[in-house]
Amino acid sequence: MIEPPSLSFKPDMAEVNRRWEAYWAGDLIDRPVVCATVREPGYDFLPRSTYYERVHGDMDAIIDRALHNAAGTYYGAEAVPFFATSFGPDEIAAYCGAELQWSETDADTNWSVPFVEDWDEALPLRLQEDNPLWQRMQAFYRRAAERLEEDAPAAPGLPHQHGPGRGGARPATALPGPARLP
Repeated sequence: MIEPPSLSFKPDMAEVNRRWEAYWAGDLIDRPVVCATVREPGYDFLPRSTYYERVHGDMDAIIDRALHNAAGTYYGAEAVPFFATSFGPDEIAAYCGAELQWSETDADTNWSVPFVEDWDEALPLRLQEDNPLWQRMQAFYRRAAERLEEDAPAAPGLPHQHGPGRGGARPATALPGPARLP
């Protein structure tokens, strides 16, 4: 196991929080929020995890590599050290019952199989708490919290949100397929 370094990677986190809170409130302190990361020259970076590995791989190995790589990265201004926990762009649809399919040639490419035939029958959509993918995500977050509890060098990332400007309708179109939207 790679020894995790000592949001010890981000000693000015209180100031970062202040700036992000102002940003989300629609305020500006004295400049725009800036996120800049720089890799340390000569550092031995390890391959980042893929969506497929996050679903099927060893959680501790994934967390180890993420922390190792974070240790060799400078997080400037409001950049926050985190590691990706997302399972792919359609994971929210999968948590509601869609099946994820994987590319045979790219472990970072997946999509959901539309499953909503009739909105009247499908609504209200609910997270399926017994869904194996949802259970895996919960286990991943619990394991990350255990590993980061003592020194918190980084934070686990969020699932794919696909907010405005980044395909915000994606979860809705993933459920029935774009041709069957109401």
